[in-house]
Amino acid sequence: MGLSAAAVLNAAVWLLWGRYVVRRAARVAEQPAATQCKLFWLVGFFAAGCLCRSAYSMLDAPHLLVADAWIVRIVAVRLAGTLADLAFAGQWARLLRRAGSVRVSRALVPLVGGVELLSWLVVRSVAA
Repeated sequence: MGLSAAAVLNAAVWLLWGRYVVRRAARVAEQPAATQCKLFWLVGFFAAGCLCRSAYSMLDAPHLLVADAWIVRIVAVRLAGTLADLAFAGQWARLLRRAGSVRVSRALVPLVGGVELLSWLVVRSVAA
């Protein structure tokens, strides 16, 4: 119940922030507004992934699910987690690039993508 309430609160804050981003984009220079809009959508993907994770709670060690079906276990929850993690890495990459750390920002998303690939392989090997 607590995770679901937090996920709903996350979605509500995201929508309120969206209204702010749209209003602010009309008043500010083009570059900061573009960054805000991209960050807005990345945060939305992350919040949606967290919502899915809270709806289908998963214990990482034994890989047991509340709804124990193959499609839920391997595809839906892992895909939501992957998209959420990549969106979070994308947020950091955008912010690091704006802060001037271009090399780190370019390496961050591929690094997290590699970690996610290994995560998929672990889930596949445990589920098989």
